[in-house]
Amino acid sequence: MADDVVTYRLRVDLSGTEPPLWRQLEVASDLFLDELHWIIQVTFGWADHHRHEFQVHDGTEGIPEEEVRLDQVLVRRGDKLFCAYDFGDGWAHLIKLEAVLPRSQSIPNARCLAGQRDGPAEDCGGVSRYGRAG
Repeated sequence: MADDVVTYRLRVDLSGTEPPLWRQLEVASDLFLDELHWIIQVTFGWADHHRHEFQVHDGTEGIPEEEVRLDQVLVRRGDKLFCAYDFGDGWAHLIKLEAVLPRSQSIPNARCLAGQRDGPAEDCGGVSRYGRAG
């Protein structure tokens, strides 16, 4: 865990979508993973109707998100984190640390800088039902 709070620039991709569905976020490095979950929910247009789980490696045991800060699992540029959402539809997010930047008190703890494509509707059936060009 870092001593100083910095800004993380993250790219969050919804795996399996073509063309890619993604968001670029800037967040404070000291956010807890449960806070990052809410940010992902908002930026993808979801309402948190389903279970989710963060993993350091895809397919590994989940992380206790209320106890783990972002800077404990992402440290260097290129580090990755995985988040599964709605186990029935099987949404998988790949979260990649793109940059570590100085922290300015004048910016919010989280903001969405860019993205591509609207997020899928809740309960639409997953990537195969969402469509490749959705």
